[in-house]
Amino acid sequence: MSTANPESTTTTKGKRTNSLAFAQTDCHTCASSGEHCDRRRPKCSTCLRQGRRCDGFVTPLSWDPRRMKTDDSAVHPLPADLSIMNNSTPPQRFQFDPFMTEASDTTAPAVLPRTPPALLTGDDSVHPVDSVPQDEVHNDALMSSAEAFPPGPVDQSCPLARQSTAVHILSPRIAAPRPAILDTSIPNQHEWLLELYDSKFCVLPLTGDTTLNPFRCKRQTSQGSRLLFHSILALCCQHLKRLTGSSWSSEAAEHRRKAAQLLDTALQQGRQHAGSVNNLHLLEPILILFTLDCTLSASGTWATHLHRAHSMLEAAGGPGALISPRIRSQVGMLIWWDVTLALISRQRPIMRQAYLDHLILWEAQDAWSFFDLTGCPGYLIARLYHLAELVQQSEIAASMKWLSFDRTPVLAIEREIRAWINEHDASFCSADDEASEPEEVESPADAVEEEKEFNRRQDAFHCAEAWRWTLLLYIESVFRRDWTKTPTRQRGRVGLRRPVRKIVDHTRCCRRSSQTQKQLLLPVFLAGSETLDPDLREFVTDYCAYWSEKSQYSMFDSVPVLLREIWASGMWWGAVVDSKTKGGQEEARQGQQGATATQFLFG
Repeated sequence: MSTANPESTTTTKGKRTNSLAFAQTDCHTCASSGEHCDRRRPKCSTCLRQGRRCDGFVTPLSWDPRRMKTDDSAVHPLPADLSIMNNSTPPQRFQFDPFMTEASDTTAPAVLPRTPPALLTGDDSVHPVDSVPQDEVHNDALMSSAEAFPPGPVDQSCPLARQSTAVHILSPRIAAPRPAILDTSIPNQHEWLLELYDSKFCVLPLTGDTTLNPFRCKRQTSQGSRLLFHSILALCCQHLKRLTGSSWSSEAAEHRRKAAQLLDTALQQGRQHAGSVNNLHLLEPILILFTLDCTLSASGTWATHLHRAHSMLEAAGGPGALISPRIRSQVGMLIWWDVTLALISRQRPIMRQAYLDHLILWEAQDAWSFFDLTGCPGYLIARLYHLAELVQQSEIAASMKWLSFDRTPVLAIEREIRAWINEHDASFCSADDEASEPEEVESPADAVEEEKEFNRRQDAFHCAEAWRWTLLLYIESVFRRDWTKTPTRQRGRVGLRRPVRKIVDHTRCCRRSSQTQKQLLLPVFLAGSETLDPDLREFVTDYCAYWSEKSQYSMFDSVPVLLREIWASGMWWGAVVDSKTKGGQEEARQGQQGATATQFLFG
C-alpha cells in the first residue's frame, strides 16, 4: 500500500478545514498514481472529475482505554485452536463500513436496518456516478437524526446484514449530476439506500442514464424534504424486497404510507394558497411514487397521479411554468405515461396537448430527449398523442348506430409515420466504409469505445423502428377493426402480420445488456396479442420474464398473464382489457371525487 505524504496538502480558498470533511492524507487512488488530491471526504474531487473510483482514505485506528479489558487475558496469548489452524478455507475479506456508528444502549425503533456491506462493496458499479463534490453528503452523515427517523443498531436478523453476495442491478450508461433535494436530517443507516437509489434505482425507468435524469436527487444541507425522503426509501425497499427475497414489505408500506400522507397534505396546502405558492417541487415525489406503483403491477389507479400533477401544473400557470430543463423532463415522463395509458384504455389523455407541444419545442435545447427518457422519439410520441385523441372518438362512434367515424386524420398520421426518417438511422456506417482501410490504426481502447458507440446506435435505431411499427400495428388493429362483428380477433389478417413480425425482429436486435430493449414492453404486448405463431409467443413471454427479473418491475409480470387470457379466449386485446378496467374508468379520468379507475400501464 502506498503511503501518502502529509506535506502534500494544499489549501483552496473557501475550503472548510475541519478534520471530518477533509482527510489528513491523500486518497489511495491519487497516492498510487502520484496525482494531486484535495483530500475531500468521502471521495476526493480529483477522482470524481476524472470519472474514476476513489478508494477512500487511510482510517487511523485507536483503542478506547475505557473499553479495554484489564485482566490477564489482555497480556497472555490464547491457546491456538488446531481445528482453525488446519482449516484450508481462505480467510474472509472484510471492509470497514463508512456509514456504521456505535449503537446506542437504548435501541430506538429504526425504520430500516443499516448498511449491508455486500451491497456497497461487492459490485463496483454501485459507486456514485455523478461528478459533484459530496462534502454535503458527508456532513449529512454526521448530523443527528430527526424525530421521524431515529437511529438504531445494526439489525443482524435482517438477511441483508448476513448476505455475502452483491446485488447486481442495471448499470447507468453515463455520469450525471444530482439536482434535486433530500431531507437534511437523514440518519446514517439510510445513507446506503440513498446511494443505491442515486446510482441504480433512479436509472431503471429510463432508456439509459442521462445528463439530466429527472429521477435523480441530491442531498443539500440548506433545505430538505421528508416527503422526498420517504418516497425514495419506499421505492428502495420495494426493489430490495425483489432483489433479495427478504421481507421488506413492512418497511416499504410504512414509507409509502408516510409519503402519501405528506403528499396529500402538501397538495391540500397548495390548493389553499393557489396562485401564491409554486408546488412544482412536488413533481419529484409524484414521479417516484408513480414508479413505485410500476414495481407492483401494470394494473393500477394511474389516473390519480396524473390528475394531481396536471392540476398542480395548471395552478402554476400551465406550460409557461415549465421554466427549467429538469421540470420539463419530469413533465415529459408524465406525458409519456399519460399517452401510453390512453392508448391501451382508448381514452383521451388527461394532460393538455399544449404541454407536449411546449416540450417538443424545448427538446432540442435541453440536455434530455424523449428517447432518452422513454425509448420512443418525440416525433412518434406526438403521433401517439393524436392517435389517443382519435381513438376515443372512434370508440364513441362505434357505440352509436347512426354515427360514423371519419378515418381521414388517421390515414394522414399513418402516412407521416411511414415517411418519418429515423434520426438513429444506422446507415451512417455503410458497408463500403467498413471495408475501406482506415487512415491510422485504432488503439485497442479506441476500438472498444467505437464498437460500444456503434452498438448503442444500433440499439437506438431498432428501438425507434419497433415503435414506428407499433403505431402502424395500432392503427391496423384498432382503427381498421370491423366494428360490426363480435370483439373477436380476425385471425389471419394480412395487415397485422407484417407489423407484428417487424416489432419482434427489431426488439430481438436490441441487446439485452442494454436498457434500450426494456423500453419496448408496449410494442411487445401489442405484437404478442395479435400473433398466432408459437415461436413469437414464446419470445414475448421470455422477454417479459427476463426484464421482470432484471429491472424488478412487476409490470413485466402482468403482461404474460393478460396475454394468456387473450390467447385462450381468442378475444381482441381491447375487449379483454375493457373487461378488467371498465369499472369507474370514465369517472376517474374526469377527476370525480371517490372514483378509482383501474388501467394497464405498459410504458
